[in-house]
Amino acid sequence: MRIRKFYYYAFWAISFLLVLTMLYRQHQDRAEITFTKQPSAFAAYTLRVEATDGKHEREFDDQAFSRNKRGATEPMRTKTKGLLHVSFAVAIMGHETVAETLIIPLKPDWRWNVVFFITDQNPYKYCMGCDSYEMFDIPGANAYKLYVVTGGNYIKHPVEY
Repeated sequence: MRIRKFYYYAFWAISFLLVLTMLYRQHQDRAEITFTKQPSAFAAYTLRVEATDGKHEREFDDQAFSRNKRGATEPMRTKTKGLLHVSFAVAIMGHETVAETLIIPLKPDWRWNVVFFITDQNPYKYCMGCDSYEMFDIPGANAYKLYVVTGGNYIKHPVEY
């Protein structure tokens, strides 16, 4: 009888440890990205983003950016290593003005955020936690440019700014 009890408790203890290990590894292996569209003083614009890492693929249109007050999309899960290809197109008054592709390196326990700005000042210099930016000319917009700023933070233990 005692031997059966021992095996019973040992079985549940090992099962519990396996589940905890799987949950920990799953959380460690998590990686994702969000995209944010900032309003512009220059003109109303539409934005279309397509992202793929070879396993996960998503497309975001203007409706995806308007689902919350910050103009951010729902997070897209990504692989934890490799490259994420992000293609985007910006249209002003119905005319596509910028169509480009970014390549973002993926890493475990990391949440990337890509923010799109149309402005006459570089937003990167005011950004804490930002990694890089790219600037694109907008035909006929004079001083206004499209800035695409990338930044990120840890998922498990995020840095607080």
